[in-house]
Amino acid sequence: MIEILEEIKRLIKVRGTTPVSDPHSREDAEIQAVTAMLLLEAAYGDEEYVWCEHRSIVLGLKRAFGLSKSDVDRVLSVAHSLRPPHTRLADATRLLAESLCNSDRLAVVELLWRIVDADGVVHAWELVFASHIATSLGLSEEEAATARRRSQ
Repeated sequence: MIEILEEIKRLIKVRGTTPVSDPHSREDAEIQAVTAMLLLEAAYGDEEYVWCEHRSIVLGLKRAFGLSKSDVDRVLSVAHSLRPPHTRLADATRLLAESLCNSDRLAVVELLWRIVDADGVVHAWELVFASHIATSLGLSEEEAATARRRSQ
């Protein structure tokens, strides 16, 4: 996990990606970048990244983190750089599991489901991916199901 934190910090420093101006902004930027990376993985997983998935990611990040469109663009730039194979999903989920409270982890899975559902087709691998992420974030099956219901 040290590698992912160092890579995120490096990318944030290089790109000036500190979207919020408060004392915790570096940590917030790390959480935002890793969350966005997971959302991109869900969107790209079905071989086609379509506009409705991108729109869902942008709106989800804006709402979840209170970001402007330009902040979202910077976060997504970092997130694209973090995508596997550059970052292991296990490291990303571990960072979020250790950094976020339970309600925030539920919110991440809810965002993930919005991306999965955005194109109107849920593939079997997307079900497995979303379930894996929820479990990796330490959510129970019931909590994961709640996140999915809330995403609709």
